[in-house]
Amino acid sequence: MLRHNKSPEQPKKREWGPAPPQPPLKSTESGWQHDPATVLSNRAVREVVDIGPMPKIRPVPTPKGDELERIKTSRYPYGWKLHLNFDPYNPDIVKAVDDFLAGLKQDGHIKSFKIGQGGGKEAEAPGKEATVYIGPLDQTAQVAEIVSSGLQGVLLPAEGDALTDDVPISRDGLVWGRFATRTDRNFINYGNGVPLLEVDFDNALYWRKKWPETALTDAQMLSRSTEYAIAAYGDFFNGTSVTFDQLMAHKQQYLTETVAQST
Repeated sequence: MLRHNKSPEQPKKREWGPAPPQPPLKSTESGWQHDPATVLSNRAVREVVDIGPMPKIRPVPTPKGDELERIKTSRYPYGWKLHLNFDPYNPDIVKAVDDFLAGLKQDGHIKSFKIGQGGGKEAEAPGKEATVYIGPLDQTAQVAEIVSSGLQGVLLPAEGDALTDDVPISRDGLVWGRFATRTDRNFINYGNGVPLLEVDFDNALYWRKKWPETALTDAQMLSRSTEYAIAAYGDFFNGTSVTFDQLMAHKQQYLTETVAQST
């Protein structure tokens, strides 16, 4: 007698629950986007019904005491750097800038420099055709004057992100720069002449949109960054012949006069 195998049981059909709620959309100039009052967590969509009070603003970090030493011993040229603006499509001008900066490096005035290589119009970063790495502010201010004089007729006025991220360092306002370091985790990469504090990143990105009356202002965040930078890096950041506050005052005056001339 033939034995018939028993038919295997069919797996039960999985019952799926209701689809997760989708975040509401809002209309913007660039099209429809998710409302910022929604968050995505572990690929699941959650609606934020009540965002509640603003998180507590964290205090300005206390330097550990080794921040300056880490900059000086880093193999990367951190500290103050300059951004130069010129015509990158004119080979004669590019060569003139390259030769001039090479001479400054050979004479020990600067640590290093680059032309293009992630900056400038080709990288959608106008105003940053060349980056010059120096270090302490006093030396940077001296080099800015040398560059402004030596490349007279070559340099163009600052433009693009340099007007936001940098401060004018040469007296004529043609040479701009900023303080930068990636050896200090209390800073993010960009700010206004000095990097934004990491503890203020959420405030800058989110809190001011949700709690505009209680969040830190731009001026307050800049003051906190400056306070930390001076405590951590002293004259290396703040200088003696020229101070960061003086550079910021120069920037405000420059931008005010530029706006007035354009109207």
